[in-house]
Amino acid sequence: MEQATSEHQAAPALASWADLFRGRQALITITINVGIVLFAMDTFIVATIMPAVVSDIGGAPFYTWTVMLYMVGSIVGAASSGPMRGVVGRRNGYIMAGVIFVVGLAGASVAPTMLVLALWRLAQGLGGGMIMSMTYGLISDKDLFAPELRTRALAAISTSWGMATVIGPAVGAGFGEWLSWRAAFGGLVPLGLLFVLVSWRLIANVPGHGSMQGFPFGRLGLLAASVISIGISQQAHGTALQFGLFALAFPLFALAIRLDRDAESRMMPSRPFMPTGVVGACYLTVMLQTVAFTAINLFATLHLQVIHGLDPISAGYIYAIFSFCWTGGALLVAGWRGTRIWIAIWGGIALIVAGIVGVATFAVPGPVWAIGASMGLIGIGIGATNNHFLTLTLARAVHGEESITAVSYQTVRMLGIAFGSAAAGLVANLSGLGVGVNPQSVARAVTWVHNSDIVVALLMSVMAIPFFIHARREAPHGQAEVSGH
Repeated sequence: MEQATSEHQAAPALASWADLFRGRQALITITINVGIVLFAMDTFIVATIMPAVVSDIGGAPFYTWTVMLYMVGSIVGAASSGPMRGVVGRRNGYIMAGVIFVVGLAGASVAPTMLVLALWRLAQGLGGGMIMSMTYGLISDKDLFAPELRTRALAAISTSWGMATVIGPAVGAGFGEWLSWRAAFGGLVPLGLLFVLVSWRLIANVPGHGSMQGFPFGRLGLLAASVISIGISQQAHGTALQFGLFALAFPLFALAIRLDRDAESRMMPSRPFMPTGVVGACYLTVMLQTVAFTAINLFATLHLQVIHGLDPISAGYIYAIFSFCWTGGALLVAGWRGTRIWIAIWGGIALIVAGIVGVATFAVPGPVWAIGASMGLIGIGIGATNNHFLTLTLARAVHGEESITAVSYQTVRMLGIAFGSAAAGLVANLSGLGVGVNPQSVARAVTWVHNSDIVVALLMSVMAIPFFIHARREAPHGQAEVSGH
């Protein structure tokens, strides 16, 4: 088959930011970004107010469950988005996601105990994961976003997430200081209701088939069990049990994907983790990329405070450099077309690897500015690659699978976060961090974690090679996939 490498195949037409924010297109763009802000704000606000929650209602033993169940809900919500959209339709699925999220917020605002709060956090994660994944699905729909607008729409989402990174902790701190942690949850309810109302008015519905027959309850259960196994591994006593629980997550996940392959209502597109096609190579690259930056983020503020003596606010803003630069990288390359797309991707991969090597080099000895600069390189690299990965993959997905490919992309990201957090936690505990937090134990932990992370980054670079080969060889719109190539 003739190589599909010309600029008009990589990008059908040149679009500007004005095209994204013009007329009804602007309203749709703003609506989906409100959904992203809701999910992101909730994530960052809760991270800030949790100490106040424990102080008020107690329940410290269930503290980690508020995070783990939220992650379980997010991944299950993201994975169920495609099948749910098929059942209830495009607009109704999006509205359902918003309603579940709002109900979770309202319930959390009146939770009497930490265990009840953790269950409402599960609902928040379920709705939020659906919002995130269905947003990617909407961007893949040509009647809402023309293909030439996709990269800019994705860059707009990155910007909204970056804004929430800055605003969220400040809002959470404000609620905790002057009002209450309950008001932090309740304060997002009006925004959530507005999101639901506007989505109902603006998003044209594509009817679903209306049947729950074949809905992936069992596969979602396996996926949830996989994530719970990962989460519990961090709380288990004894290295053997930790490793056992962590290892158990992989066959559970593999079984869910195996069963999904032959299912009528699938959670994932064809060959989602096989590097023999664009989609599989993309998903593997993105998952490794996510594992890599999650390990960096997990210990960023810890070693900045414990080893380098920074106060929490200063450490937090050094950490925020990563998100700022992610947004900046996404905006910088949003309008790139043709061969410049590959410059963005390979240049971004090089920056990610360089940044991870930089963090590993400077995490313990410093200086702090070098740590911040290294995290900035990682952020720019991810911003430069992320949206172009997805745009190229959608253009070459199996015909008819564009929506489920876009929807499941966020599932892959969340799975990468879960696996990356667990793997980094295991490495840190094995290096002695579990014994106690002091400069010596933290130094050992971050050294082992970041050096291991270099290996992950190199694997990511290797996996990008088959993505490059397939994306250049296969024709857009799934033509090559359909013909069996």
